[in-house]
Amino acid sequence: MVLPATNAADPEPLIKWLGLRFRNRKIGYYLPGARARNREAAEPTSSIALKRLQKQPFVALSLPKELEELVHQFSAPFRPWLTQAFLANLYGSPLILPAATMAETIPAAGIHWSLAVDAELSAADLKFNIRLADYAMTDFLQSLIPGTLAELVPAASAGDLAGLLELRKAAAEGDGNARYCRLLELSPDATGPHLQVMYFDWLPLLADADTWPQWQAFLHQYPEILQRYSQLLNLTIAVGLSVG
Repeated sequence: MVLPATNAADPEPLIKWLGLRFRNRKIGYYLPGARARNREAAEPTSSIALKRLQKQPFVALSLPKELEELVHQFSAPFRPWLTQAFLANLYGSPLILPAATMAETIPAAGIHWSLAVDAELSAADLKFNIRLADYAMTDFLQSLIPGTLAELVPAASAGDLAGLLELRKAAAEGDGNARYCRLLELSPDATGPHLQVMYFDWLPLLADADTWPQWQAFLHQYPEILQRYSQLLNLTIAVGLSVG
């Protein structure tokens, strides 16, 4: 799992909850501006939340330097989120973040499927649904990579991506509806969203008029990047939790 940094809500309750319930797993996290290969390399503040991240099971992550160049081909508003999505894809893991931050964190243009569950769920149910997202990153999304790679690299314009994006959206909708069918049947309550799941695709961001020329320039300069890091072409599954 990859836990993104967020300033939109206090992440400490979620960090504590994950640390207690996934103590035998490694949970990666990303701190903007820090190139860290281990926990000790990134300690920018003494806040309670970030102090927790210096302990097991949390591990600081950073992109390979050549992928940082790709991120910087995109406009500044996308950079923190794109880095987090790329890390999740590289590690075959969902993103885990506070449910309250989902709407303002994830670019709406890339959301292919989403689900918000208002019914109260037990800790065991939340863990189970996180694992469902974990499985989807490997047993479903990997199948999208070959076709995406074949269509994306030779695309001459952003318009050439329309058919590919429709196929990826249909695949996300089919998998989300099947994988989370039990949650779709739950009766809501009035206590607010306890769980949110989103299938996010960063490729629609390429359709922006200012972004597409930067993307083409990057591919011409570094044509081997997507071959070497083909996992980037996965969809990213983001899971928002409301825990206290």
